[in-house]
Amino acid sequence: MNRQDILTQLIQYHTATDYFDYNHAIEWALNLVEQSSTHEDILMLASFSEPIDSFEIKPYVSRAIRAVELEEKINVNEAENILALLYANEIIQNKEIRKNLQLLKELCINANYKKALMPFQSLQYTWEDFDFGNYEYPYYDDVTIDTIADSVKTEAKNYIDNFNIADTEIYVYTHPEKQKIPFFKRILTYLKKL
Repeated sequence: MNRQDILTQLIQYHTATDYFDYNHAIEWALNLVEQSSTHEDILMLASFSEPIDSFEIKPYVSRAIRAVELEEKINVNEAENILALLYANEIIQNKEIRKNLQLLKELCINANYKKALMPFQSLQYTWEDFDFGNYEYPYYDDVTIDTIADSVKTEAKNYIDNFNIADTEIYVYTHPEKQKIPFFKRILTYLKKL
């Protein structure tokens, strides 16, 4: 799956999480413009620049999604899976491995420590320990400072190989205020389980 295909999937979930990075939506729109899209809503979305106000850009993203005949979706789990797929895809293409590993670690935390993302968190903490000279007790078994990048790529490939969008339940967007679960409520639910 190429980056634009993943972005196309991802932007449909822009209202599903409180931590959606709207730079992805702008990149998606810019790519469509490069492919000769002249739809007014796509051009408007592509014209945004940083700093991005998520409250301001949301309606433009929604209109751009409808302009290409897609539907907005609100399944938080699926949004997190596609975001992880985007970062893992970047890793196996050797694009900013450390940055994407850090993003996967943060996603793991935001996703209530989703099991499929835990290896990335362990690898990030191990790499941070290596940065500070602690080589004795890595968080991730059988990895050294010389092999950690390859281990990250291996985990990214495993994540992609095990990724199956058809296995997840997908909801069609209706009213985000009624259906999406805000991040802080997910944290409270998680803490109550402890």
